[in-house]
Amino acid sequence: MRVTRQISHPRGGGHSFGSPKSRAGRRVVAFHDLILPDLRRHLAALNADDLVFTSPEGSPLRHSNFYRRDWTPALAAVSLNGVHFHDLRHTGNQFSVEAGANLRELMARMGHDSTRAASLYLHSSDNVSGR
Repeated sequence: MRVTRQISHPRGGGHSFGSPKSRAGRRVVAFHDLILPDLRRHLAALNADDLVFTSPEGSPLRHSNFYRRDWTPALAAVSLNGVHFHDLRHTGNQFSVEAGANLRELMARMGHDSTRAASLYLHSSDNVSGR
């Protein structure tokens, strides 16, 4: 998946697109082949300028609506209350470290210019694995 822009939702309503926060935010993010068939089917139904993930009405996702409509009911269905969507990012990064990703690779995956955030995952892995 190629990340080229980000969406902002000002407090007054509406939305706008802009560049990612950092130069490193423009990146390619790999994902597991398991979801490829579903993603290809979904993309085939879209126009070139359409957003890939939208609300049921086709508008950009808003954090609060996504949590209320989708995330919270999904967690309740599998008895995982209290898990935040951003926890998936942390889990994926931790799995990458445990699979052998180095600091440069982790920074590229996360879209960070600074080593600070990626270093937290590396240190966390050191503490957990006893390295």
